Amino acid sequence: MPSSFSIFSAKQAAKAFDVAKTSKRAVPKKTIDLATTVVANVEQALYKEKESNDQKVIKNTQKIALNLVKSADEISNVVAFSLLSSSSGSGGTKDVTFKTKAFDLQVSKKEADSVLGSIVKVGGTDDGSSSSSSVQFQLPSTGLTFDGSRSTEFHSVLWARNPFTYFEPTYNSNVSKWADDSLNFPVASLRLRQYNTSGDANDVRVYNLPEPITITFPFQQSYNNATNNKGIDLVCVWWNDQVNDWSGDGCSKPIISRLKIVQCDCTHLTNFAVRDLLQILSNFLSTIF
Repeated sequence: MPSSFSIFSAKQAAKAFDVAKTSKRAVPKKTIDLATTVVANVEQALYKEKESNDQKVIKNTQKIALNLVKSADEISNVVAFSLLSSSSGSGGTKDVTFKTKAFDLQVSKKEADSVLGSIVKVGGTDDGSSSSSSVQFQLPSTGLTFDGSRSTEFHSVLWARNPFTYFEPTYNSNVSKWADDSLNFPVASLRLRQYNTSGDANDVRVYNLPEPITITFPFQQSYNNATNNKGIDLVCVWWNDQVNDWSGDGCSKPIISRLKIVQCDCTHLTNFAVRDLLQILSNFLSTIF
């Protein structure tokens, strides 16, 4: 489990974040660096618990895993308020990126009239060149409505490994509808945020879009299971935090390009992935549950 140092560092960072949120005061970059390092270290520590069969350990690990995902979002919010706002206001960069072994985090800002149809990329290399490890979101050209804010923030997170793996059926049973290993595939999310007249930022709810959002993932070795096996389907999925499981509702069947890029079209924003689904077992489970 996470070390006492990681827990202490997490508490210190959380305290600084809470003070900053209350007083609307920027958080120093070194504190944000500490927070991202803590989240990455805890993710690594959780991986060591994956072989446990103890139900108490499993429940505790699941709780910590969900907190990690929420922590990454909270760090992203602090990055926007502390680093993005100040730099963009002075003519500086409108993009801030943090990279760890566990996840990449990127925050950017666009003026209201340039949000529709915009492209957001997270992961990849630092030099701006394309990379097989990056995930890209392309917003639709219509269908998104906003509250009149002058600008919109884009908050994207790319996890190198599935942070929800501790909820997989294979973690505490021998039955699974998935043909992949439940861990080693990327999970990417995108949130949009805007500021109200009081200066408070809020997430923009994006769902049931008439024109979908296009998400492109790098091709994973495990996807060959679906392309070479008629009993396995490659599917675009999103994490449903209401039931703690993956769902394909609102997402299209993936398209694999000649460049080995996998494209998904989805009508909302959340955490997304591409997975290998066992056809027979999936149909069987749906009839008994």
